[in-house]
Amino acid sequence: MNETLGRGEIETIVYASRKRADLVLMDDLLARIEVRKRNLKVKGTIGILYDAYCGNLLDWDNFRSVIQEIKSRKDIWIHEDLCKEVLDRARMLQ
Repeated sequence: MNETLGRGEIETIVYASRKRADLVLMDDLLARIEVRKRNLKVKGTIGILYDAYCGNLLDWDNFRSVIQEIKSRKDIWIHEDLCKEVLDRARMLQ
């Protein structure tokens, strides 16, 4: 396992592997790679928000607002290009 992962990420991956989890929620890129190596499905914050929008759990204004908030925050490390890509994809569904 990647030695740069945090304790919580490692514990989550080990637990998910043991339980053969249907889905692992993880944003960290290296942790996501480790999850996929174990043939587990992984989804991050942006993916969850996109699914909520597609499932009509979030309307366009709320979805866009949350994505914009994520893009502007300095304490969340989700690449701005990914946020833009997801917004563009969701806009096409309108």
